[in-house]
Amino acid sequence: MDKTYGSTVFNFVRYDENNGWRELGGKLIDDISIVHSETYRTYFNYDATAQKYMMSMYNGSKRTREQTIDENNGQQLGFENVIVAFADISKYPYPGGGAYDPNYQKVDLSYGGLGYYFSNGRMEQIRWFKGGASEPLRFTDMDENPLVLNCGKSYIGFVDLDEYERFEYAGPEEEIVEEEIDNTQADAGEVEFE
Repeated sequence: MDKTYGSTVFNFVRYDENNGWRELGGKLIDDISIVHSETYRTYFNYDATAQKYMMSMYNGSKRTREQTIDENNGQQLGFENVIVAFADISKYPYPGGGAYDPNYQKVDLSYGGLGYYFSNGRMEQIRWFKGGASEPLRFTDMDENPLVLNCGKSYIGFVDLDEYERFEYAGPEEEIVEEEIDNTQADAGEVEFE
């Protein structure tokens, strides 16, 4: 609580440069599917008019996908930036002791890992780093230069490495891309993306 930072945690495009936007170098992506578990799934669909990724989630009781609605205004949640970061996530004992509670998960942020940055209908592969508890979360490009995010609302989702093979994304008129990863290489930070 006493650490002083010289800047914000994230590097954003200056609002007075190109209207706060930069064109990502990756391919066009308008559908993102994130599986956190059998019953917890998040989806984003790019709305080019709004220039946002619109969020929906899986409703297990109805076995359907439903829009995620902002309770403050009754509108579907939309994000200019979507970051999906992969980490080792494991069961964490209930703080008061006793049996395992599925609502408590231990996310290993100490090492860092790989991920994806989606914005303005495009995707870039990225890296993330955290270090110790007092260190800020950092996102970089694959060459470890600081990641520059577009201005706007951001969604950051940490996903278990065990769910990486079920992570999917697709561009316009394109087949869904299913990523595959060797978890042992991911833990060592040696994974190369296509």
